[in-house]
Amino acid sequence: MSHADNPAATLFIDGEWRTATDGGTREIHSPADGTLVATVAEGVRVDAEQAVAAARRAFDEGTWATSSAWDRGDLLLRVADILVRDKAEFARAESLDTGKRLVESEYDMDDIAACFRYFGKLAGTDSGRIVDTGSPDAISRVQYEPVGVCGMITPWNFPLLQVAWKVAPAIAAGDTFVLKPSELTPSTAILLMRALTEAGLPAGVGNLVLGTGPEVGSVLAEHPDVDLVSFTGGLHTGRTISALAAPTVKKVALELGGKNPNVVFADADFDTAVDFALTAIFLHSGQVCSAGARLIVQDELHDALVDEIVRRAELIRLGGPFDDDAETGPLISDAHRRKVEDYVAKAIDEGAVLRTGGARPDGERYAHGHFYLPTVLDEVRQGSYAVTEESFGPVLTVERFTDEDDAVRIANDTHYGLAGAVFTGDPGKAQRVANRLRHGTVWINDFHPYLPQASGAVSSSPVSAGNSAARASASTRRPSTCTRTCGPDRRTGSPANDRPHTPHPNRKGFSMTDQFDYVVVGGGSAGAAVAARLSEDPDVTVCLLEAGPSDVGDPNILELKKWMALLESGYDWDYLIEPQANGNSFMRHARARVLGGCSSHNSCIAFWAPAEDLDEWESMGLPGWGSKDMFPLYQRLETNDGPGEHHGRSGPVTIRSVPPKDPTGAALLEACAQQGIPTTEFNSGTTVTRGANWFQINAREDGTRSSSSVSYLHPILDRPNLEIRTNAWAKRVVFDGTRATGVEYLSDDLIHSATVSARREVVLSTGAIDTPKLLMLSGIGPAEHLREFGIDVLVDSPGVGATLEDHPEGVISWEAKKPMVSDSTQWWEIGIFTQTEEGLDRPDLMFHYGSVPFDMHTVRQGYPTSENSFCLTPNVTRARSTGTVRLRSKDFRDKPAVDPKYFTDPDGHDMRVMTEGIKLARTIVAQSPMQEWAGEELFPGKDVQTDDEIADYIKRTHNTVYHPAGR
Repeated sequence: MSHADNPAATLFIDGEWRTATDGGTREIHSPADGTLVATVAEGVRVDAEQAVAAARRAFDEGTWATSSAWDRGDLLLRVADILVRDKAEFARAESLDTGKRLVESEYDMDDIAACFRYFGKLAGTDSGRIVDTGSPDAISRVQYEPVGVCGMITPWNFPLLQVAWKVAPAIAAGDTFVLKPSELTPSTAILLMRALTEAGLPAGVGNLVLGTGPEVGSVLAEHPDVDLVSFTGGLHTGRTISALAAPTVKKVALELGGKNPNVVFADADFDTAVDFALTAIFLHSGQVCSAGARLIVQDELHDALVDEIVRRAELIRLGGPFDDDAETGPLISDAHRRKVEDYVAKAIDEGAVLRTGGARPDGERYAHGHFYLPTVLDEVRQGSYAVTEESFGPVLTVERFTDEDDAVRIANDTHYGLAGAVFTGDPGKAQRVANRLRHGTVWINDFHPYLPQASGAVSSSPVSAGNSAARASASTRRPSTCTRTCGPDRRTGSPANDRPHTPHPNRKGFSMTDQFDYVVVGGGSAGAAVAARLSEDPDVTVCLLEAGPSDVGDPNILELKKWMALLESGYDWDYLIEPQANGNSFMRHARARVLGGCSSHNSCIAFWAPAEDLDEWESMGLPGWGSKDMFPLYQRLETNDGPGEHHGRSGPVTIRSVPPKDPTGAALLEACAQQGIPTTEFNSGTTVTRGANWFQINAREDGTRSSSSVSYLHPILDRPNLEIRTNAWAKRVVFDGTRATGVEYLSDDLIHSATVSARREVVLSTGAIDTPKLLMLSGIGPAEHLREFGIDVLVDSPGVGATLEDHPEGVISWEAKKPMVSDSTQWWEIGIFTQTEEGLDRPDLMFHYGSVPFDMHTVRQGYPTSENSFCLTPNVTRARSTGTVRLRSKDFRDKPAVDPKYFTDPDGHDMRVMTEGIKLARTIVAQSPMQEWAGEELFPGKDVQTDDEIADYIKRTHNTVYHPAGR
């Protein structure tokens, strides 16, 4: 039976969807309007016991717990991909169950996917540690092992996020589990089990039982076959679970809510403090464990701050999940709303001053939902009920303090210890107070940014245990301090129209500073090699930032034949060039978005720069780049099976000469020889004047890529002084005056900003397109262009982004008379270098030959194609047209404007070379060795003969060779 076959079959036990044993069901209603959302199974004790038995069996059989940690990590990464793919479905289900705004559920999905991705990457990275025993004859090793069967009980306020924080680390560790989500909000847990199954989770490893705490939760707490019970919820229920678990002496991980202090000093940035005070308590109507429910404000700021918070709170609009103008939503149930009402009534009875709210909103819009107005209770007495107990609703209590000691004393006067915040303009004071607060997570000038790897808790709220079911322990405190830096470009204040701030926990900015000797930006070919070389010195620390994902273990990246598919995948930045004034405007400029860069993305042709190019670079002012310096380096870098004294035999990059298997290509080389283009040895170190041959490729013996990442980084991933951060999207280079001191980037979860500092140098290796973009975002570039986007000019450098050079490429194709029999490991098999006129000292024209159909943009133009065809692609080796890279906005996420300006060189050199290339290709293919292979010319076709006709065809169909450069 599947959930799709029977919607009531919503229990997932031992790899099967089931109904409840007694047939019981529960209706789920929307808190916003009371409408029926779903009808689900209501499990009972026997269902929970069957799920525990399945999890026990799956663990004790040993195949899951002893499976490769890398395999478990890969499974989590697949789940993250599914969550991203099905984000809209998950977010809608979450909003229907909880009543929260759809936009908040969508933001939550980003955090949830990031959690699975984080633990997917973390799996297998901790192999334990060696402990000094004090004896030379004994060695002690501490090794982490999975706990076993985990019982997981999650709340209703952030249903899927809370599940993710328990399920992801358990899977990473090799645990099995039984999950009991809140009976009020089960929909996303059901969807997650479907995603886990799709990702390949074995039967019995993950089990889902819906039901109440007394029926299902109690089984997980007291069952002797459950090794750990992890619970997030109320303090009273947590105590009950501890008591139930005690007889079996199982591990217990509890996160029991919070009454979290938000301490605001008089020197804090006023607008920032107001914004975050509103966000801290009114996000999701205060139904957040870490809500900043206690505003503790210094006397001299109290009146102004509270007055503004009250004014803004009264403007907050309530509504359902799909109301576009809503800024917060309903409470989860009518029972919970009555609890909040009782809380406010008791607070007022004890002397609190009701400044705003304290009632249900009026109007038909709210009649069928569980809404409660944003509420502010001022002058709350220390030790009163309103301070010591949490409302878990949209209720802010306000207390006063005089100085640092007073603030710390008041903030720590609670039996909760989940989170807290400090707002001040004094960095020293901020750190002093944060260090003294007895709370697991302390934010500075911020509230609510979450990272899966940064958490901690004390007292009744060990969120550290909840976040890692595999290593739950209440014996240590692991506090986390997160700091936000405020400045003039802080974009968190009230909107200009004075509407209230729309709260969300993960969109406020987050700054962590790490220090390394070198920070290398861009993990492509250059960045991988630079990071590897710099970190050879064990006394040097290196951080490599790569905007794309890792390539480790991904067969799609490693397999050479899939490179064209990679150009159309999420591994590509998908840069569209600007429309060309005199030609094709469809072109996508492929640039790799993956560790290893284009060597992990494109065709793997291995080709050295010839001696005369290297010597020319040196003559232009680049000492150390001449052939006498570079050829020995080539030798050191490669393991090449080709002949020739210049080849290396023991370097990290494997270069192979693939045995030709294509008779059409062999015939083409004979035709080239008849045309006067001899067969030559590429990469021999000699000057290339005229010549053709099969390409060498960077590939290992098993046929997979020998990319820069595979060659340089994979062997040193465990190097302790090298840290590689993928999905780290550089925003700007940080400068102290004119010295680069670090890089600000979007961190691993693609939500929060972080900063990494460089004690020595920042190395930019992001290519001819992204390096100019990053420099301009950092204030280095054409001053007028930067000011257009409001970017402060650090250095007026008109040449940044102004010297883009790229190779235009055309195509001419023939249908083959006989079936093509190529079994090439890659598309481009042969290179041909030649000159279009006498007297040139080096080639100005190159052809790629491919034994595959290659339409470029010809199909869009209506040209015929055939699966049994071959092509030659003429391209200009030294294009004289110069293009530009420019910003589209100051938002680093916007793609740059790439304009190669093809065929704009004043003397028409580039078009002349391409035109001659089409004509020469016809001449070569007309030679006798090709007559048994070349059939009808598919495009441009026999009707395109004159130079003007050929030029018109080239303008409409040309492409790029994907080799941008900039001087």
